[in-house]
Amino acid sequence: MKSNASNALYGSILILVFILIACLFTWTQQRVLKAVQPQNRLMRPGKVWLQLIPIFGFFWQFVVVLRIAKSVNKDRLLFHEDSILGLSEEDAGKISENPSLPIGITYCFFCVVLVPIYFLPPNTVQAGVRFFLIFGTMTCWIIYWTQIVILGRRLRGRMSRRNP
Repeated sequence: MKSNASNALYGSILILVFILIACLFTWTQQRVLKAVQPQNRLMRPGKVWLQLIPIFGFFWQFVVVLRIAKSVNKDRLLFHEDSILGLSEEDAGKISENPSLPIGITYCFFCVVLVPIYFLPPNTVQAGVRFFLIFGTMTCWIIYWTQIVILGRRLRGRMSRRNP
């Protein structure tokens, strides 16, 4: 009896930790979108929270990753057009490349593949495959999160230099 109670407690704590981490991640995405000039945003920052809706969130995360990347690129490109450097289209194109998009989309694909495999009976999928998918998902997610934190800092730093 005591084992069931402790398992329930550990499970509850694990779920709370997962929700806390998911909220911090989503909050980071929202901050990046808020740092983009309003005319360059392809979605309202508050819409990133729709990712927390079960099942729907797995598909909405693709939209969020794509729109964050395009919004940041649009904002960065516009900023460089306003610069006194007078960059060529080729140089501006290089500057507008966003490293968060490929890893973000990869992370989303891993999530979509991982969920059904997680719910299959243990004997159906080899433990090595499960480990690879979990490890791959976590790795891509951490890299993506790090990249959008860096992008957000750059955008906020640029805004503070622009608006003293």
